[in-house]
Amino acid sequence: AAGAVPAIRLAARLLRRAGRLAVVGLTGRPEVPVDWDGMVSKALRVEFSYSSRRRNWDLAMNYLARGAVQTLPLVTGRAMLADWETVFRTMERGETIRTVFEWEEAK
Repeated sequence: AAGAVPAIRLAARLLRRAGRLAVVGLTGRPEVPVDWDGMVSKALRVEFSYSSRRRNWDLAMNYLARGAVQTLPLVTGRAMLADWETVFRTMERGETIRTVFEWEEAK
Protein backbone atom coordinates (compact mmCIF):
# COMPACT_ATOMS: atom_id res chain seq x y z
CA ALA A 1 0.00 0.00 0.00
CA ALA A 2 1.21 3.47 -0.74
CA GLY A 3 1.18 5.97 2.10
CA ALA A 4 -2.56 6.72 1.70
CA VAL A 5 -4.56 5.72 4.77
CA PRO A 6 -7.48 4.24 2.75
CA ALA A 7 -5.01 2.10 0.78
CA ILE A 8 -3.40 0.80 3.97
CA ARG A 9 -6.78 -0.11 5.49
CA LEU A 10 -8.02 -1.77 2.29
CA ALA A 11 -4.82 -3.76 1.82
CA ALA A 12 -4.92 -5.04 5.41
CA ARG A 13 -8.57 -6.05 5.01
CA LEU A 14 -8.03 -7.88 1.70
CA LEU A 15 -4.89 -9.79 2.62
CA ARG A 16 -5.15 -13.52 3.25
CA ARG A 17 -3.96 -15.16 6.45
CA ALA A 18 -0.18 -14.81 6.90
CA GLY A 19 -0.13 -12.25 4.08
CA ARG A 20 2.47 -9.54 3.69
CA LEU A 21 1.61 -5.84 3.72
CA ALA A 22 4.31 -3.52 2.38
CA VAL A 23 3.63 0.12 3.21
CA VAL A 24 5.66 2.55 1.10
CA GLY A 25 5.79 6.25 1.88
CA LEU A 26 4.44 8.57 4.51
CA THR A 27 0.79 9.25 5.30
CA GLY A 28 1.37 12.74 6.63
CA ARG A 29 -0.35 11.77 9.89
CA PRO A 30 1.11 10.95 13.30
CA GLU A 31 -1.36 8.05 13.74
CA VAL A 32 -3.16 5.72 11.32
CA PRO A 33 -6.25 3.92 12.62
CA VAL A 34 -6.31 0.30 11.40
CA ASP A 35 -8.08 -2.89 12.44
CA TRP A 36 -5.19 -4.01 14.62
CA ASP A 37 -6.99 -7.06 16.05
CA GLY A 38 -7.97 -8.16 12.56
CA MET A 39 -4.39 -7.85 11.37
CA VAL A 40 -3.09 -9.81 14.37
CA SER A 41 -5.77 -12.49 13.92
CA LYS A 42 -4.68 -12.94 10.30
CA ALA A 43 -1.01 -13.01 11.38
CA LEU A 44 -0.10 -10.38 8.79
CA ARG A 45 3.49 -9.40 8.25
CA VAL A 46 3.79 -5.62 7.90
CA GLU A 47 6.87 -3.98 6.42
CA PHE A 48 7.56 -0.29 5.99
CA SER A 49 9.73 1.49 3.46
CA TYR A 50 10.45 5.16 3.03
CA SER A 51 12.91 4.96 0.18
CA SER A 52 13.64 2.80 -2.80
CA ARG A 53 16.52 1.84 -5.02
CA ARG A 54 16.88 2.25 -8.76
CA ARG A 55 16.46 -1.53 -9.08
CA ASN A 56 12.98 -1.28 -7.52
CA TRP A 57 11.88 1.32 -10.05
CA ASP A 58 13.26 -0.77 -12.90
CA LEU A 59 11.27 -3.79 -11.67
CA ALA A 60 8.12 -1.71 -11.27
CA MET A 61 8.40 -0.27 -14.77
CA ASN A 62 8.98 -3.77 -16.14
CA TYR A 63 5.83 -5.06 -14.40
CA LEU A 64 3.82 -2.16 -15.80
CA ALA A 65 5.21 -2.62 -19.32
CA ARG A 66 4.30 -6.34 -19.29
CA GLY A 67 0.82 -5.65 -17.93
CA ALA A 68 1.60 -7.72 -14.83
CA VAL A 69 0.17 -5.01 -12.57
CA GLN A 70 -3.26 -3.53 -13.07
CA THR A 71 -3.19 0.11 -11.98
CA LEU A 72 -6.60 1.25 -13.23
CA PRO A 73 -8.49 -0.18 -10.21
CA LEU A 74 -6.32 2.00 -7.96
CA VAL A 75 -7.46 5.21 -9.65
CA THR A 76 -10.59 6.30 -7.83
CA GLY A 77 -10.87 9.78 -9.30
CA ARG A 78 -9.61 12.44 -11.67
CA ALA A 79 -9.35 16.16 -10.97
CA MET A 80 -7.75 19.33 -12.22
CA LEU A 81 -4.51 20.17 -10.45
CA ALA A 82 -6.05 23.45 -9.25
CA ASP A 83 -8.50 21.37 -7.16
CA TRP A 84 -5.77 19.63 -5.17
CA GLU A 85 -7.01 20.88 -1.78
CA THR A 86 -10.46 19.36 -2.33
CA VAL A 87 -8.89 16.08 -3.45
CA PHE A 88 -6.69 15.91 -0.35
CA ARG A 89 -9.71 16.48 1.89
CA THR A 90 -11.59 13.60 0.22
CA MET A 91 -8.52 11.39 0.71
CA GLU A 92 -8.36 12.32 4.39
CA ARG A 93 -12.03 11.32 4.77
CA GLY A 94 -11.28 7.97 3.11
CA GLU A 95 -13.51 8.70 0.12
CA THR A 96 -10.81 8.12 -2.48
CA ILE A 97 -7.54 6.21 -2.71
CA ARG A 98 -5.70 7.69 -5.68
CA THR A 99 -6.67 10.63 -7.82
CA VAL A 100 -4.99 11.39 -11.12
CA PHE A 101 -4.39 15.10 -11.55
CA GLU A 102 -4.87 16.67 -14.96
CA TRP A 103 -3.96 20.11 -16.23
CA GLU A 104 -4.31 22.07 -19.39
CA GLU A 105 -1.25 22.49 -21.50
CA ALA A 106 0.14 26.00 -21.71
CA LYS A 107 -0.87 27.80 -24.90
